[in-house]
Amino acid sequence: MSENQEKVDFKVDLTKTPEEIQEQHQAKKEEEAKSKKEVKEEVKDEAEENVEVKEEVAEEEKKPEETQEEVKAEERDLTDKEKIIKEYLSSTYNMDEAQLKDVLSNKEDKVELPEEVQKYLAYKNDTKRGMADFVAAQKDYSKMSDIDLIGHYMAQVNPEYSTDDINYLMGQEFGYQKDDEENVKRGKILAMKKELRKAKEYFSNVKDKYHAPLESSAENVPENYKKALDFYKQYSDESTRAKAKEEKSRELFTKNTKSYFNDEFKGFEFKMGDKKLFYKPKNIEETVNAQSDLSNFISKYLDKDGNLVKAKEYHTALSMAMNPESYAKFFYEQGKADAVNDVVRDGKNVDMNVRTNVEASKPGPKFRVLQDSNDFSGGLKIRK
Repeated sequence: MSENQEKVDFKVDLTKTPEEIQEQHQAKKEEEAKSKKEVKEEVKDEAEENVEVKEEVAEEEKKPEETQEEVKAEERDLTDKEKIIKEYLSSTYNMDEAQLKDVLSNKEDKVELPEEVQKYLAYKNDTKRGMADFVAAQKDYSKMSDIDLIGHYMAQVNPEYSTDDINYLMGQEFGYQKDDEENVKRGKILAMKKELRKAKEYFSNVKDKYHAPLESSAENVPENYKKALDFYKQYSDESTRAKAKEEKSRELFTKNTKSYFNDEFKGFEFKMGDKKLFYKPKNIEETVNAQSDLSNFISKYLDKDGNLVKAKEYHTALSMAMNPESYAKFFYEQGKADAVNDVVRDGKNVDMNVRTNVEASKPGPKFRVLQDSNDFSGGLKIRK
């Protein structure tokens, strides 16, 4: 009995049921397993801590080497850039690094530019436009008519448009016919007033910001700026003379037009051999207004972008305008020929047969006169 007890791993409590004994045994196993797991986790945590410490030490040892490599790379990159800059300055501007530093540090005395040159440079920098537009900005727009002011404004804000484009655009937006409906006319007038206000505000701002007197001057002006100033003055004078010439031509055109369309105007004259024919339009005033601007003629054959879209009609009208006598003679001769043909055609339809006289028979006795006495043959004959 004693030998068997020595071989048993655990004691059996006979006072408990087999189920209770089994539960006790299972709980003991779970407790032992849990204890072993906690020991393993503690060992693992210690190992991870050792690894992290080693990595930190390795990174600290490696960091100086990486920093040195980065510094060397930056130094190489900076050296390459400086070399490229020096080569660029030398080849492009014939300037070395020292001269560049002098320029950047503004060691040289500042040159005082004339006021008009300063204004021009500011205008060019702000608007990216050249001398011609700057000169146009110096004009006195207060003396211009409303339509001319709008035209100059549209040319300024639309530099890509030609003069014909501007004229066409203005005709489309502000032009109207005398027989148009009142709402159409009023809409065109209001649109023109709105555009006029924009034009006045625009040129007022330009004048306040960029207007410069031509008489200003300054000492120590570089030679190239003096040449630019002389060119500016010369260009401005030429522009003024061209404008005066244009105004004079316009006045002469208006004067001659009114002189031609006077109260004694019979119509447009065409010579047909020894004859003179006249064609008089129904509305003289509309004719004068339409013919006072060539854009009214051209715009009918262009699209909104100023491109020719009605080539047939345009060249036909232009040819007739350039050769009015030839076309008038052609139509006149053609009319005469058509009239002769009509007469000949009508003449061929006439009945040329001679009518014969038919005696009408009358009731009653009839008599016949005999020329010879032998014809009587026994006396007077009576026919019934």
